[in-house]
Amino acid sequence: MSKDQGGTILLVEDEPDILDMIRYNFEREGFKVATSEDGESALKTVHLERPDLSWI
Repeated sequence: MSKDQGGTILLVEDEPDILDMIRYNFEREGFKVATSEDGESALKTVHLERPDLSWI
């Protein structure tokens, strides 16, 4: 899924600084980014956001 197709990425990372850095770079490239800091919230986010790609 490329940024031109409006893909949504789910990032799951428990280190807030790393999560922010990765999110910033994907958003800068035009992707919509959903984030979670643990597995439980990631599962909830998957059902709400329906991401095209997950980065765990």
